[in-house]
Amino acid sequence: MRTFKRDSHGITPIREEHLQGRLPCMTMTAEMRTARLHLGTGVLVHPQSIKQRVSHRSMRRAARRYKRAQGSLALRLNENLLDAAPRWFEYAKNVLATDGHHVPLAFLLMPDGTGQFSTLILEDRQALYLLIKQLAARVERTGAVGLIYINEAWIARPEELTFGQRPSESPSRKEVLSLVAALRDGRFRHYFAVFSRDETSRIRFEPTAVNTEADSTPLDFLGPILQVWRKRSPQIPLDQQQ
Repeated sequence: MRTFKRDSHGITPIREEHLQGRLPCMTMTAEMRTARLHLGTGVLVHPQSIKQRVSHRSMRRAARRYKRAQGSLALRLNENLLDAAPRWFEYAKNVLATDGHHVPLAFLLMPDGTGQFSTLILEDRQALYLLIKQLAARVERTGAVGLIYINEAWIARPEELTFGQRPSESPSRKEVLSLVAALRDGRFRHYFAVFSRDETSRIRFEPTAVNTEADSTPLDFLGPILQVWRKRSPQIPLDQQQ
């Protein structure tokens, strides 16, 4: 099947992979048929993510604000998202240092090399889990082959946490900027850097760390998306992941 779009110059084809031969608009996922109730408030939950339209004008504006060359995040020849992740993380650090915060951001890479940016609206931890499920449903509909997810988070040493306590509730908690890059073959890389704010609110970063351990938190975090990819692609053995 082929998908077509219409713009000011007429109809053009879109190269996009379709699961089981279905168009994305005809793929009904379990998430679409599910209603979720927030047990704390007793109301139905409707988490939201906002697709960001990237234009040449917005790219020029971002390049000026964050002092980066326009198009610096674009994939280069023979480069995948894992290769590009260090460059994306340095850009994210610059956004955080400039703006004082970094909104939760997801980037899905499509089979034809194009991408979709989405800003996630996270009111609480429940919304985070549900939005990841929504992202997984979008991966299933569109056939996305890669993901980059950027967010701020709290971390704390496990031995400093009491039973059931979250890092955000610990007095010794630290802020961290996190980026997870993942491909549909099972490979991923997790970049993160602890940061602090001085008396002038200037952000100071500790050295960047990189994690590729198969049993680490990012795999749990991306579970719904990885499940979609496992149904579609053979997995690389864990001992061969890099």
